[in-house]
Formats: sequence, C-alpha cells, structure tokens
Amino acid sequence: MKRYLFDFHTQTLEHGLNKPLLVEETIYAAIDMGLSAICLTDHYPLPPGFTDPTEEKDCAMPMSWYADYQQEITKAIDKYKGQIEIYRGAEFDWLPEYEDWIKSQVGKWQFDYVIGSVHFVGQISDQKGKRNFIVDYEENEFLKGIASYGGIKPLIFAYYKLVRQMVKSGLFDGVGHIDLIKKYNDGSLFSEKAEWYRQAIFETLGVIADSDMTMEVNTSGWDKKCKSAYPSPWIVNEAFRQNIGLTIGSDGHVPEAIGRNLDKAVLLAKKAGYKKLLKYKKRKRVEAVI
Repeated sequence: MKRYLFDFHTQTLEHGLNKPLLVEETIYAAIDMGLSAICLTDHYPLPPGFTDPTEEKDCAMPMSWYADYQQEITKAIDKYKGQIEIYRGAEFDWLPEYEDWIKSQVGKWQFDYVIGSVHFVGQISDQKGKRNFIVDYEENEFLKGIASYGGIKPLIFAYYKLVRQMVKSGLFDGVGHIDLIKKYNDGSLFSEKAEWYRQAIFETLGVIADSDMTMEVNTSGWDKKCKSAYPSPWIVNEAFRQNIGLTIGSDGHVPEAIGRNLDKAVLLAKKAGYKKLLKYKKRKRVEAVI
C-alpha cells in the first residue's frame, strides 16, 4: 500500500453490546497498513431525548465515555508522532430537530474534520411499535421502512432531502457515504439508471458543490450487498465534473477493517479525473497528490 494513502473515516468502537473502545489497536492497524494518516471519526453520541432504535442501543458511544475517548486520542497523537499522523474527527448524525444541539457539540471539541451523515430517516411503525428508522441497521428493517414510506422511491426522496438539509446547515466538512440508502440494493430494489434516482443525486451534488463541502469515497460499501463503494462510480464522475473535493475512508469499525479497499478508492478517483484527494487539519483542507 502506498504511503500517500490515508483513512479519514474510522471508528474505534465496534457495534454490539459491551464492546470496548480500541483506539490504540485502530492506530496500530493503520501503521501496519502503511498509512500516512488516520482520522478517528467515531459516531458522536446521540442527543438527549433521541431514542436509539437498535436492540443493542449501540449506534454511538454513550456521552459519558466521550471525554475519556478524546483524552485517549490526545495521548495517541503524542505517542505515535513520527509514525503516523493522527487527526481528531467525528461523525455526526444529521437530525434536523436537533440542529442547535449539534451546532453546540461541533464547536465543543477541537476537531480537525467533521463528517455529516444521514442514517435516520423519520419514523416507522408496525407491530413492534413506533420507532426512529435507521436505513442501514438490518435488511429486514430496511424493507419495513420501504413499506412504511409506501415504496422505495418516496423513501429515497426523503433520504436525499435530509442529505441536502445536512449540507445546507453548514456545520460539517464532509458528506458521509452519500448513497448509503443503496446498502441492501443488489439491483432488485431500484435501478441507479432510473431518471428519478439520477435527478435526486444530481440535485444533491449541486447543493454540495454550492456548499464547498467534501465528499468521501467510503470503501465499506464494497463489502455490503450493494457491492459498490459509497458513492457509485458514476456519482464520483459527476462530482468531479461539479468540482467537488474528494476524500477517502474505510469506515472500519474493527482494526482489521482499517484501510480496506483504499487502493480501489484511489483508482476510482483517478478514473474520474481526480489528481488530488483531501485531508483536513483544524477544519481546513489539506491537499494530497495521488
């Protein structure tokens, strides 16, 4: 793996009950992969009053852990200086009703890079009751979401409307896994060639271009049912045409997933025409030639 590669979307906490933070183990993995830099972007704790709909209640670490987590990062930055560049980041869930709270939390820590992502799209209700709907939790839950929204098309429109709202908020540096909504789509749920879907993407990319935010190539999608990076190659091509900056990240939740498929992400970017990728330091862009 080339030394210019870096991973700017990583998690030190695996989803699941009673899982520990693996800050040093994640950094070790990045060093072993030969990465030049890593940004630790664990899911920021969910806001007070927002109910995690998963059975494990593990969408993000508890707020009571967060200060200790940040202290671990501070120690690691000093400990591994000279071996790898370590950046302080966070991935925030876009929840429009909590916009003021999110703004206060983004400004609370000295982040280098802040990702805005959409995982939650309104609420659904069935025999299990009414609950917040998360699009990438389980395939069966996603199918329930499709039924609740009256079809895949209105669900996708609702998803991208939230992505555009998130971008327009101006709170974040990068857009996380822009087309996460396709996670369970092997071609049987919808076609990415459909005009209505492409128009939703084009509109969203236009908002990103106007905002000057960065978009990531999130490599975890290659290991999901969709078998494609987030975003798909044609979206990366259109992002290049609209002069949208690009970064890369594995979204790894365990050390062995750190750095996965990053070489494929670079190749995807190059094929689209990109000659530079972006990192962030103190919320400012840093270019990296590829």
